[in-house]
Amino acid sequence: MLEGSKDITFTDTVVTVNAAVKAENDTYTVPSYVKNIAGSAFAGTSLKHIHFSEGVQEIGGNAFYKSSLENVEIPSSVTKIGSYAFAYTALVEADLSGAEEIGDFAFMKETLTPFKVILSENIKSLGDNPFANCIVAPFSTIVTEDFLGTEYSKVVYTFDINDNIKIIDGSIYRVVPKGLELIAWMGTDIAVVADDTVRISAMAFAGQDVRQVVLPYTVAAIGHKAFYDCNKLL
Repeated sequence: MLEGSKDITFTDTVVTVNAAVKAENDTYTVPSYVKNIAGSAFAGTSLKHIHFSEGVQEIGGNAFYKSSLENVEIPSSVTKIGSYAFAYTALVEADLSGAEEIGDFAFMKETLTPFKVILSENIKSLGDNPFANCIVAPFSTIVTEDFLGTEYSKVVYTFDINDNIKIIDGSIYRVVPKGLELIAWMGTDIAVVADDTVRISAMAFAGQDVRQVVLPYTVAAIGHKAFYDCNKLL
């Protein structure tokens, strides 16, 4: 347990982790007064499980990078998750309902890994594909419509999460000054990128089973390794 441990330096932020902690402990409870997890605080540790108190607000870049982390419940109070914060861990799901900002490659995997993620209308900013090398089911929502006085529900794969983030054909886009940026492709093996897309995020298609990609004429930039390991791409 972290509470009162001499091996951890706390103020309102987790600052450093002693080498002994890295070697000997795998389950930590973060004290309730901690508001921010510092960048690289638990990077490379043997940590497998962490318990946050409601009140943690920010998880810094590389905070759990290449740790042994297998399980975490991210409280709704966390609004910012830094780049590579949980990259190369064993996490297979993340409820990001409270997140407003998620940095580049925050949950990236070394190899293709099934991953479940929940986003909400709180999300305002997404960096380059936070879910690179994650196999994520296409995003969807259920809408209710009226037909001749009868209401029925259906699943749709194109909708606005908010004014900043859109789901189009199950994939994540963000609104940028001159159009759209494709953050992560989660659609079919024939990828028709949305009209008005001006940039493809780094690793947007990484590891996906796409066979064909159709880009609109508006695309002006393609990020680093956008089609990395797309072995079926013709």
